[in-house]
Amino acid sequence: MKRVGIIGGGVAGLMAAWELSRLGFAVELFEASGELGGLASAFDFDGIRIERYYHFICRNDHALIETCARAGLTPQLRWKSTRTAFFYNGRMYKFGSPLDLLRFSPLSLRDKIRFGINVLHARHFTRWPLLEDRPAKQWLIDRLGARGYTVIWDPLLRVKFDQYHDQISAAWMWHRIHRVATSRQSLFRGESFGHLIGGSETLIGTLARQAREAGARIQPDTRVLGIWAENGKCRGLRLPGPAGSRAVPFDYVISAVPLPVFCQLAPPEETAYLERLRSIRFIGVVCMILRLKQPFSPNYWLNIHDPRVPFNGVIEYSNLYGREAYQGRSILYVPFYLEPTRPYYTCADADLRDEYVRALQVVNPAFSLEWIEGYRVFRDPYAQPICHTHFSRVVPPFETPWQGCYLIESTQLYPADRVISGTLRLAQDVVLRILDREGLAERAPFRRREPGEIPS
Repeated sequence: MKRVGIIGGGVAGLMAAWELSRLGFAVELFEASGELGGLASAFDFDGIRIERYYHFICRNDHALIETCARAGLTPQLRWKSTRTAFFYNGRMYKFGSPLDLLRFSPLSLRDKIRFGINVLHARHFTRWPLLEDRPAKQWLIDRLGARGYTVIWDPLLRVKFDQYHDQISAAWMWHRIHRVATSRQSLFRGESFGHLIGGSETLIGTLARQAREAGARIQPDTRVLGIWAENGKCRGLRLPGPAGSRAVPFDYVISAVPLPVFCQLAPPEETAYLERLRSIRFIGVVCMILRLKQPFSPNYWLNIHDPRVPFNGVIEYSNLYGREAYQGRSILYVPFYLEPTRPYYTCADADLRDEYVRALQVVNPAFSLEWIEGYRVFRDPYAQPICHTHFSRVVPPFETPWQGCYLIESTQLYPADRVISGTLRLAQDVVLRILDREGLAERAPFRRREPGEIPS
């Protein structure tokens, strides 16, 4: 059996281990932390298991839905019609249907028509390379007008990408609209999102368990020290040992960790390649999760555009999963994207909570500190690549300069956003490359992605 070493126990690493071990490869996966799942991992929130960061499933998340079927998880997949709203300058508006759009008074009738046409266009448009060299800001202004852009999309780009908001590619913006629009069964029906009973942890645990049953060795709390390569060929991994490190041979190595971490592990001789990777910038996220005694609102997704509120939206998870999944409590996620040097990233959790309570009272004046039974704050410095114009020209390929070493990284999802389904598809793409080298491509239990097809 050919030996495969995998760095990283997030969704991508686990998916690669699951596929390859079931195909007969000898797989060892190394995860530096004590838990699996990466950004999809869960934690114990005072007796409730819940994800550190919010996730939802769209109807066009094909890789995730197909993986659930192959792993026996389809009976645990649920779909639910959800409510979306928009809080704009002190007033709440429903924002989930064409009728809601017509009632959205901050826009003129002409602006509303242009907005609806753009959503319809994004739903059916697929030639995204035509948009890649255009800034999203200018593309949206051209399609919606200055008022439509300022009211609806400017807070998303500005808060999501901080000072880089005017550099983001229109292709990335298009796919964000496209993914949600195609999750509707029709334009005249509300949004419908899916989830697994037990959350993403259900998928993570199933992939890990079935990979182990197929022979994979999954080792948390094991930090890889480096990638071992000689004469342009990957020989294996350097792991902790009695003398500081030991070289462990593998026929193939897959890196499924953030790009900056991979650059620290990679052999140093390919300087041009590594400089290209290091030129890709990321933005971090601070995500506060509030456990509330009562619902904050009836909405699953609440967009916010108000100068008194520093974040651009909240996600009420219990309005997708149901409050019964959380012991009758409401779960509210408050994400904020920013560089790790910014004050909101570095401030104390309690100070952040107090700031957020004041902001949430702007949206719901009845809300108070007494509603909160508990809160947690999670931070990640590499939450989102900054997908600037021409971004596809810097996205790294799966193959690295070292033969036998492959890279799975969130930048490869472009123009798609970072989602679990697309990440599963990237892992399958790398598995296919290993099968091709072994002459086993016909054994792949999933189809090959067409050239230019977006991971989904």
